[in-house]
Amino acid sequence: MLSSHLIKVIIVEDDPMVQRINEEFLSKIDGYECLQSVRSIEEAKAVLNTEAVDLVLLDVYLPDGLGIDLLRWIRHKEMDTDVIMITADKRSNAVDFTRRFGVFDYLVKPFKYERFSEALTRFKSMRQSMLKGEELAQEDINKIMNIACEVVVEEPVNMTQDLIYRFLKEHPNEGFTASIISKELGISRITARRYLEELERGHFVKMELSYGGVGRPQNLYHIILNKPL
Repeated sequence: MLSSHLIKVIIVEDDPMVQRINEEFLSKIDGYECLQSVRSIEEAKAVLNTEAVDLVLLDVYLPDGLGIDLLRWIRHKEMDTDVIMITADKRSNAVDFTRRFGVFDYLVKPFKYERFSEALTRFKSMRQSMLKGEELAQEDINKIMNIACEVVVEEPVNMTQDLIYRFLKEHPNEGFTASIISKELGISRITARRYLEELERGHFVKMELSYGGVGRPQNLYHIILNKPL
């Protein structure tokens, strides 16, 4: 039974950094309540078995299995729960599988707040339409079905940005300049700096000034891990 109360959400994500980003983004959107963030399929099942969850923000790769297995379990239990995938998995078969199991949307990490907000705003709009509790006009049905059936894969700005993000994540205790990253990854310094600045604006990395030598200070970029935003 749909309710006019806050939309209750659980986040299933094992990366503490991404988990905090999702929590922060969700807190900025009216009409939602984050019940809990969990890091495994079993933890998610425990919450789903005891709480009325409206929406699951679900990663694919988890410590005890694949998120798509949790999606299959939710559908097998016939729970009144929707799912939005938030994952680094861009394989076409993963997208197709989740589409067939009725996910509401599919976001690829790293993503921007605007894309996250768009997905959650559309979901809230769909629920509000369903809350009417009466016969719907064809126009309303079209709107609901178009929203519910659409799966949009949100790519990073491009593969270069994703490559930079993964490089920093592989070196969580080190800071790098745009010049060093450009040499490590074989890209131009200007390109590296541009995407590092975009990742910083999205709260995926942080920048610190280094005054280690003579001359102008250098911008060092670090991945954000285990740090509240």
